[in-house]
Amino acid sequence: MKLAFTGTLPAYLLTQFLDLHVDMVYGSVLQTIYENGYRRYNERTGLQTRSISGISYRLSLSSYPILQTKYIPFEKVVAENLWFLSGSRNIEQLRLHTKIWDDWADVHGNIPSAYGRFWRSFPGFEPQYGEPASQNPVDQIKYVCDLLKKEPGSRRGLVLAWHPANATKSYLPPCHFAFQVLVQSKRLDLILYQRSADYPVGVPWNLAGYAIIAGLIAKEVGVKPGFLIHHIGDAHIYENQFDGVEEHLERIRNTSEADLKRVKLILPDKPLSKLSFQDLSDFKLENYDPQPPIKIPVAV
Repeated sequence: MKLAFTGTLPAYLLTQFLDLHVDMVYGSVLQTIYENGYRRYNERTGLQTRSISGISYRLSLSSYPILQTKYIPFEKVVAENLWFLSGSRNIEQLRLHTKIWDDWADVHGNIPSAYGRFWRSFPGFEPQYGEPASQNPVDQIKYVCDLLKKEPGSRRGLVLAWHPANATKSYLPPCHFAFQVLVQSKRLDLILYQRSADYPVGVPWNLAGYAIIAGLIAKEVGVKPGFLIHHIGDAHIYENQFDGVEEHLERIRNTSEADLKRVKLILPDKPLSKLSFQDLSDFKLENYDPQPPIKIPVAV
């Protein structure tokens, strides 16, 4: 059966795409925001946006969800997620592979709201009173992996990057602020919660990145990856991105599901706790043959 891109769909109904390719799902949401999004001014960037509140969809991880209708730099996506998993708030090592976080770092290269900081060392609490403690921070990644090994039916596999006190002071608090992992029929689903999504630039990286996280946790727990489910609070396109969005939509309209390959993600043969930047080259893709990149600016 040949499935073609059909254009806009009611974004709030994009919940059950099952095995459609990421380009088809992504393209439907992108066109919906572009054509039907509310016009709204963003004070932080000084730019107008088109945005939609409340979007949800799911992607099968039987194929790695990396766009093929425009090039996504896989090695840089891997480097960013290895940085997250390291727990570091400093971009010194990350900058050897990509400079995507430079605009948000201070003069010392630190990012107080770095995702991995709270993934790997969330402030602890006194167990008896539930009050903040200066010691015993929680490694949420380790906790989730250990939990699902012992209790695969648990619904408590939640990882937070959002700390309210930090968020009130941060120049850019976490956009994808939490994720949850659930084991269903020996397959691991990752549910990504995102308060704010730069849809043309950020979301393709987010999907590729969290598919890596899902694969690593599934491997650690001893199950297969299942679905990546994405819930977005505010999905938007900035006014200076319109030209790039139109070019990308034109490509997607001229692409059918049958034109797209099933991309395979190959992970390092190493426990998650042992991974570092030295393992970057051991992350590989099979069957990734994308169209050229499209230059779209980031709103800083």
